[in-house]
Amino acid sequence: MTPGENVDYSELLHHLRGLLVIRRLCFILVAALLPAAGVHGQVVRFQTSVGDFDLVLNPTSNPELQGHVDNMLHYVLSGLYDDTVINRAAKEVDGITPFVLQMGNFETLGPTAPATVNGFQMIPMFDSIEGAPAQRLGLSNTIGTVGLALRGDGSGGTDQNSGQSSFYINLNENSFLDPDFAVFAQVANLKTVNTIMALPSVNLTQNPTFGADSGNLAFTEVPELPNGNLVFIKKAFVVVNSMNPKGDYNGNGRVDAADYVAWRNSQSTEVIGGGLIGDGNDNGIVDGSDYNTWRAHFGAVAVSGAGAANVPEPSAFALTLLIASACAAQRFERSV
Repeated sequence: MTPGENVDYSELLHHLRGLLVIRRLCFILVAALLPAAGVHGQVVRFQTSVGDFDLVLNPTSNPELQGHVDNMLHYVLSGLYDDTVINRAAKEVDGITPFVLQMGNFETLGPTAPATVNGFQMIPMFDSIEGAPAQRLGLSNTIGTVGLALRGDGSGGTDQNSGQSSFYINLNENSFLDPDFAVFAQVANLKTVNTIMALPSVNLTQNPTFGADSGNLAFTEVPELPNGNLVFIKKAFVVVNSMNPKGDYNGNGRVDAADYVAWRNSQSTEVIGGGLIGDGNDNGIVDGSDYNTWRAHFGAVAVSGAGAANVPEPSAFALTLLIASACAAQRFERSV
């Protein structure tokens, strides 16, 4: 085109619409042909002011726990667990000693316990998820397993579908929780958890000016460091499995077209933090350099115990269509 040239914009728009339709169809085809990326077995690391501990998500690979896995990853990848308080170290409940360590709900403006309950601010919440009671799945709230905290149903029971951000780590054989509470993760090493449990705790509800009902479980056994500071989750992030090849963003042991989709879906220069699923170079953002990491290893990395990586034919075909559509777009743009 040259300045001043008469252009038939209706014809140009017609071509552009056609191109968009083609590209959308290719995207849909890619999504349809790529294998689903299972998220079981991923590890989330919680760095606390006392030490680190790791959660292995869905170690039993139970598909009914996928909602719980996705829920945890949603909070982790959004950075909402960062700088939150570990608010409950329940040392004894109904003769069970110790009981649970609970966290994931509150943040504060300072390092010490605020003077009133309003100083504990709840983090932003995503929608509640559907319950998956351990008993129904043949699982149990045993030592080291992790479940989502639930609310009461208003009639003395438990609302199984009320789980959001708050989660607990079992420190005993708490099978009485199995009829209502899911277990969707396992703590790999309880050393840091036990260190937190051994700290002194304070019952904030005993202070009449605090403003919470006496016996409010969220604030009756708040662990404190010797200097009076609360215990915080400083950062939570997904641990990249060193056994997986570079560019294996979905953790299935090979670098394939599904990792491109994982990169594309998590690409954003607005989301900054550790453990982002498509952040192959660990610089805290998902960008073009991570695409290059994937591309450099696509179909050319050995899979542990499986010899050379074999890219599934449908995925490779779908990727070819996607690249072809991009090339067609560039040719079209040059032609106009």
